[in-house]
Amino acid sequence: MRLAIMYVCVCNAVTEQDIATAVGAGARRLRDLRSKLGVAAECGRCAECANACLRQLTSADAEPKAIIHLHRSIPHERRQESLAAA
Repeated sequence: MRLAIMYVCVCNAVTEQDIATAVGAGARRLRDLRSKLGVAAECGRCAECANACLRQLTSADAEPKAIIHLHRSIPHERRQESLAAA
C-alpha cells in the first residue's frame, strides 16, 4: 500500500518527507528549511505547518513518519510576522 504524499509548501513542491530528510541532514530551524528547500520563501503560507513538522521531528520522543498535518491559512500579516521571527 502506498501512502499519500502530503505537501507542506506548494510553491516549491516540498513534502513532509522532504522536511524529514532535511531534519535527518541537520535542519533544526525554519531558516534551515528555507535555505535547503525553499520553504516559506515565496508566499509564506506554509511557515506554520513547516514549523509544526520541524518541532515534531526534532522532539525527544519523535517517531519516524509521525507528522500531523496542521497546515491552515492565516492572514498575510501573521505570515509575515512568523517569517520575520524565524
